[in-house]
Amino acid sequence: MRRLFYTACAAATIALSLPVAQSFADAGGPSAERQEQWKQAREQRLQQRAEILDARLVGFEASLALTSDQEKDWAPFEAALRNAAKPREPWTRPDGDQAGNEGRHSPIDMMRRFSQRMSERSTGLLTLANAASPLYASLDDKQKLVFDATLRGFLRPGPFGPRRAGPWRFDRRG
Repeated sequence: MRRLFYTACAAATIALSLPVAQSFADAGGPSAERQEQWKQAREQRLQQRAEILDARLVGFEASLALTSDQEKDWAPFEAALRNAAKPREPWTRPDGDQAGNEGRHSPIDMMRRFSQRMSERSTGLLTLANAASPLYASLDDKQKLVFDATLRGFLRPGPFGPRRAGPWRFDRRG
């Protein structure tokens, strides 16, 4: 009796799961309406990030209380900081297809894309350091303390600061 019950349950499970599996196979991904919603949500997030960046830069400049001589070095630094904070485009494959649109990518492709992203990030940080050096050299000790603390907040990964310890922390501890 038990064997008959288990056999009937297995047969019912298979019979009921086939139409559900077929409906998932026919779906073919998110609908055009859903993709449009995702696109609009991404644009809203990017707009919010830009507004927050503007406000933080205004606060950064105000907290430094720059002199007229230091003001001329602020503009290149601000431009470099905006460039470093610019949102990145979605990863694309060499054939132009966006990552995630077509199956799995090989580990070699992933390493190459990651290396390219790291190279772009490195170039951006070097540009930022070159733009910040004249401004930093003209600051007094109090302004340097404010600059260090505020810039550290700009460079941390994630929206709410660090997620792990690492060499990016710029700590002055020995």
